[in-house]
Amino acid sequence: MQPDSSQRKTRRVRFPVPVHIQVRDANSVETMHEGQVIDASSCGMKIRVTRFFPRQTVLFLALPLPARFREYSFMSETYYTYATVIHSRK
Repeated sequence: MQPDSSQRKTRRVRFPVPVHIQVRDANSVETMHEGQVIDASSCGMKIRVTRFFPRQTVLFLALPLPARFREYSFMSETYYTYATVIHSRK
């Protein structure tokens, strides 16, 4: 079950930007996918994708992210980071 807004550490903000997603499977085969960020905070984000990713899948993300949401790389236009799937549904 996902926490409601009163249970989150930081408030999520609507943030519709494109995201490039790279995934490497158990056989080291890399695939690229496109998605759309729905909302974001400094602690996480919700991304809409057309492909299902199982829980605990590690994703490599590239997206245009404002400095207030970043933990590092404040000067680059594109923000690169790893993410882990916490919640997913088909």
